[in-house]
Amino acid sequence: MTIATATVFCHRFYARHSHAPPENNRYVVATACLFLAGKVEETPKSLREVVRVSYLVQHKKDYGSAVRRIHQQDCFERQREHVLNAERLLLHALRFDFNVDHPYKHILSLAKRAFEELQFTQNFSRNLTQVAWNFANDSLRTTLCLQFTARAIAAAVLHLASKLSRTTENVPKNSWDAFGVAKYHCDEISNQIMDLYEEADL
Repeated sequence: MTIATATVFCHRFYARHSHAPPENNRYVVATACLFLAGKVEETPKSLREVVRVSYLVQHKKDYGSAVRRIHQQDCFERQREHVLNAERLLLHALRFDFNVDHPYKHILSLAKRAFEELQFTQNFSRNLTQVAWNFANDSLRTTLCLQFTARAIAAAVLHLASKLSRTTENVPKNSWDAFGVAKYHCDEISNQIMDLYEEADL
């Protein structure tokens, strides 16, 4: 959940800021997003640890040298300042609004109600929910969280999961009705998620 919240924060930041200026370096902004999300989701990590691990991940191709550098006081202080500056920018970009409504809880509540109406078997329902959950995770690689409500995304990924599962169970073609999402929203969300997989295959 912390990673999901950090990802949404990152999308919100770059919706307002360019990637171009040095202070908007994606590694530093991502680190600030994780650091802030840890506090918001009550899974905090010390700034020292976050800065150290982030630096080592960023320089993993030169790991041995990176370990020596990050343990030098001047290097650590410089990285620490970058992250704190990015966090200040992030707080203003978010307008101090830390509320993030993720699709996951909506997937569970919608699935429970809809699967009872559609009379799916328990095993099929569980598998369908897992597929929808995976789609929700992958949706974080897009800007869907900025375009649609978490409930709409949850309904669309459930519909997408059911659409892909019609070969094993009798799923109605208009199953988006059961999940409570407009067809055009469902199609748009589904298309953006499926585009991810097509790009990965190229």
